[in-house]
Amino acid sequence: MRKKRIGLASDIDGTLVFHRTENFSEGSGKPDAYVREEDLEAIRAWQAGGGLFGLCSGRSVASMFNLFSEIRPDFYITCSGAAIFDKDKKLVYEAVIEKEEVRQLFEKYKNSTVFDAFHTDSRDTLYRTRYSGRSDVKEVLVRSLESLGEAKIYSVSLIFKDSLKAEEACRDINENCPALEAFQNKNSADIVKKGCSKGRGVLLVKERLGIEVMAGIGDSFNDLPMLEAAMPSFTFRDSPESVRNRATHVVDSVAEALEVLRRNL
Repeated sequence: MRKKRIGLASDIDGTLVFHRTENFSEGSGKPDAYVREEDLEAIRAWQAGGGLFGLCSGRSVASMFNLFSEIRPDFYITCSGAAIFDKDKKLVYEAVIEKEEVRQLFEKYKNSTVFDAFHTDSRDTLYRTRYSGRSDVKEVLVRSLESLGEAKIYSVSLIFKDSLKAEEACRDINENCPALEAFQNKNSADIVKKGCSKGRGVLLVKERLGIEVMAGIGDSFNDLPMLEAAMPSFTFRDSPESVRNRATHVVDSVAEALEVLRRNL
């Protein structure tokens, strides 16, 4: 009997990639990022057995394309669903924010937040308002929207002083900016073209790649659309209560989620 084509879409930060706070990379000023060995082994075994594994994140194209050497994802849902690629990094779907919409957003929030990044179609460059010290991609400092040149803008990331301010800003953008959609991620907001989300991203991947069962795993508020669209869906025991309430399974790791899929599907 033919096996079902099953995929798992995984959030990155706090789900698959974790950050050490005790040992800092020499000279970087940034905590080391790592993937648990048990998760790596489980992903390799899952793919070797015919399962699909992909990434679903608010991160930029460049950040996700240059993230792993240990894993080769079967698909990439980048920029909170605004740009989707197959395993060969061929563009499957894109939704671009108009420069004027970004300009209006900039004018609205320039004095109350940090415009952390403009996520574009560049595959090797991050456009940021401040340097992060990353070594895996080129960083270009943005002092005005003109610095972006002809780059397509898929999403914008804003950072607020606390999660309450981020929640308020997301609500304001969603109520008053008809062309945009905002998703809270702790004390930050990821803003995309209206209609984009991690949830729509996993449904598009399911359709385009002929996946019969599309599962998802994430840990934060911006993963809610994915957890609602995916079936089954997974989150962690230490995730916010509202996130746990939307998931069909609560687990301790990506590896455990893959084991649940293997046993039950």
